[in-house]
Amino acid sequence: MKNLVFKTIIPCFFISLILTPPIAYGGQTSFTLESALATAIKNNPSLKALQQRINAQIQRKQAASLDKWAKLSTGYRYTWYKDEPFLRFKDFPGVSNIPFGKKREILWYFQVSQPIFTGFALSTRESMEALGIDVKRLEYETGLLSLEFEVKKAYFEILVSQGRLRVAQEEVDTLKAHLEDAKAMFHEGLIARNDLLRSEVALKSAMQRLEHARSELETKKAYLNILLNRPVDSSLEIEDNQNLPEISLSIDTLIESAIEHRPEIKALSLSLKQARLNVKLQKSRYYPKINLIGRYEQSGDDLLATRNDFRNSHNTLLLLEANWSLFEWGKTGHEVGEAKHKVLELEERLNQLKNQVSLEVKEAIEEIEVFKKNISTAKKALQLAKEDLRLTVLQYREQLVSSSEVLDARSFLTEAEQNLLSAIYGYRIAISKLERAVGTRLYYKSQGS
Repeated sequence: MKNLVFKTIIPCFFISLILTPPIAYGGQTSFTLESALATAIKNNPSLKALQQRINAQIQRKQAASLDKWAKLSTGYRYTWYKDEPFLRFKDFPGVSNIPFGKKREILWYFQVSQPIFTGFALSTRESMEALGIDVKRLEYETGLLSLEFEVKKAYFEILVSQGRLRVAQEEVDTLKAHLEDAKAMFHEGLIARNDLLRSEVALKSAMQRLEHARSELETKKAYLNILLNRPVDSSLEIEDNQNLPEISLSIDTLIESAIEHRPEIKALSLSLKQARLNVKLQKSRYYPKINLIGRYEQSGDDLLATRNDFRNSHNTLLLLEANWSLFEWGKTGHEVGEAKHKVLELEERLNQLKNQVSLEVKEAIEEIEVFKKNISTAKKALQLAKEDLRLTVLQYREQLVSSSEVLDARSFLTEAEQNLLSAIYGYRIAISKLERAVGTRLYYKSQGS
């Protein structure tokens, strides 16, 4: 009876495994562009790393702000002398060496130190670290813009690859049908064998292109999975919006918007402010440093420093301490000079970055215009290629043209279809590139694809 139950359960178990659909990672396999962007923003590790840099800078700023407050410290010192300390009075002949301490000396203390004046160093450093938080946040925005662009680009490249796979499959289907026509005509003695061979070779080549297109699609999907922080081989389906955005803003308006919104420019401007504050920080070394110190100490010859036969074992001190570096061979002046040159460097880098941003906007607009024109010409070329193939196939069946002309017509159609795909999605990638260059989402109207 046990064997019967065992033999019944095991096959059912394996059948259930086969029939059970695989569990999708994260419960989602189909993405729109917006859902892909949301998933990437939520899960991408590069953004999480940038967020941690913000958190680290916040801690750094908080640490800098505490430097202006009093600090409590303690210390313990154990000293052993080879010879017992003594005082010697040369001017008093009758007085011998007088003991001044014992071979073992213990000292411990508690001390409170309050900075009074540091040449504005502490307040300047705190301001620099506060600006650093804003810089890190702008670096996060830069990373966010770059991630959004990469997701959009990967998304549209998948759509291109899907279109190329469809075109490759259509080409294979067309050439298979043509090969059947060629075989029938060859058996009837209507065409030469080399015409048949050309058809077979063309089909084999098309089948190879089909496999390349399939592999390319899987690679593009894998890259988008990585951006979404999903396993590289996760199932992935994306939805296509056929509407094409249309930009109506002038180049001057777009460049002005880019200069205003690009986080890289904002971050570099804040870094310039930090550099100017650093000049002030370096100049703080020209000033004296004043500290107020309160201290309680005990000294003696036992481990707790409670026994002292030579002076009081405990005492309390209040000190006003000033330290002023008067001469270091011009070191401070050179450090101030270095800080000033870094300010000039950042000013030039800021100008260079603004020029680079303007160029990026210009390049994106030019790409948009090129692809926009290519869409129109590619659509017309596709219509002509379809009609050319239709007529050529009919002429071939009437023995008016050779097999080579059919293959050429199919090749022209494949090229026209791929050109249209490249134009449509190249246009959409160029729009995304413009948004990345401007540094913000653009509002635009849609046109049919």
